[in-house]
Amino acid sequence: MSKYCSECGAEISEGSKFCPNCGFASGASGGAVNQQTSAPIMGGNTKDPVTAAALNLVFPGAGYMYLGKWILGALVFLVVTCFVGSIVLEEPGVDVLLVVYLPLALIVTWHAYKSAKTGTF
Repeated sequence: MSKYCSECGAEISEGSKFCPNCGFASGASGGAVNQQTSAPIMGGNTKDPVTAAALNLVFPGAGYMYLGKWILGALVFLVVTCFVGSIVLEEPGVDVLLVVYLPLALIVTWHAYKSAKTGTF
């Protein structure tokens, strides 16, 4: 009886641990596992961590939306927009904006990257 890859659907011979077509195989829980990193792939979906991070850096919340976390993405966008908008309306110096916005942007960027890298989305 042949097995089929949960990632690409290719036939896997009975003794093989990894798919000869895409390099994925069944893990202990029966889910797809990345052969290079041994990280589980949730639902067989893969998202590029660099893309998620770059989207969140340029447009806070967009990286989460790319990962399918629509509510979190909208929430991050609203919080960052309101927070930064209230600071801009008070017309502070550029240094205050960088001190406030840059840490927020870096935190959501790193979290989106880590979420995509580990497959926890």
